[in-house]
Amino acid sequence: MNTPQVGQDITVVMNSPAMLGGFEQRTYTGKVLPCGWLRPGQFALSAHEPMCPQFNMRVLEMKYVVSINGQEKVAGAAEPSITTEIITGSKGGQYVLTKEDGKAIHCTCPGFLYRHGQCRHVSGQPASPKAPKQPVIKVSKVSKTSANPVSKLDQCRALYVQSDKTRQGCLRLFMNRLGMKAATASTYYQMIKKENE
Repeated sequence: MNTPQVGQDITVVMNSPAMLGGFEQRTYTGKVLPCGWLRPGQFALSAHEPMCPQFNMRVLEMKYVVSINGQEKVAGAAEPSITTEIITGSKGGQYVLTKEDGKAIHCTCPGFLYRHGQCRHVSGQPASPKAPKQPVIKVSKVSKTSANPVSKLDQCRALYVQSDKTRQGCLRLFMNRLGMKAATASTYYQMIKKENE
């Protein structure tokens, strides 16, 4: 008898260990839930306990199962062969993949938890090939105020004509009206000054 698969609605009859020793037979009904911290041979079943509503899941062990959905465990039947292997994920992390009778049933990768028990390691899908990185294309900004943007140099020339033509006066105008830094304003001033000599 194999461990039930995530998503199955089942009724389980179990020989549960009793508090004072021995076993007592209990029946649980629910849906098999994904759970990232189960050990091999365990499964999680939804719980509907009116006395403890905060506990919405119980962890059951296959070694105590008597029957699942009326199908009894065959006495003396071989226990399923459970193996583990270390695998490498797509980003280089190492994870433990648990297999029962050769079929993957659990993985410690983040995708197994995120996708509720259906990562690519368990489903057997190969890793998707990585797309080659696209080159970054830098686009220069265009002025939003006009279709024909005016260059900073042309704007500085216009302000130079309006100014008193002194270095301090021009730099102050360039920085205040065009939002330039002092070094940039000084460079433009020197270019315009040479043009007008």
